[in-house]
Amino acid sequence: MITAEERRAAMAEARERTLRAMDEVIARFEVDGVDTESLQDLRAARGSFSDLNREVKGIDARVGSRLQVTRALWRWPGGSAAAEFCTSSSTDLVQWLATAA
Repeated sequence: MITAEERRAAMAEARERTLRAMDEVIARFEVDGVDTESLQDLRAARGSFSDLNREVKGIDARVGSRLQVTRALWRWPGGSAAAEFCTSSSTDLVQWLATAA
């Protein structure tokens, strides 16, 4: 349904959005004046969502609960399963769309 390049691009965009969200959380702690050791721990954990989330929740659970991973999404460019059925799409495609719907 999706090419390898489209999949890679969607995943890269989602990862970038997640990293930006991580940076925003770290920046918030910098502004709030968290201690230097905690800031170093946050920066060291930045590459791993689960590690950063654990560190953030250890400092402020309210902030940690708002930190979320951005999932890669790809919007189906076609119509409904019924519309695909009417356009003589393959049976496998129509069955997959019907199941997903």
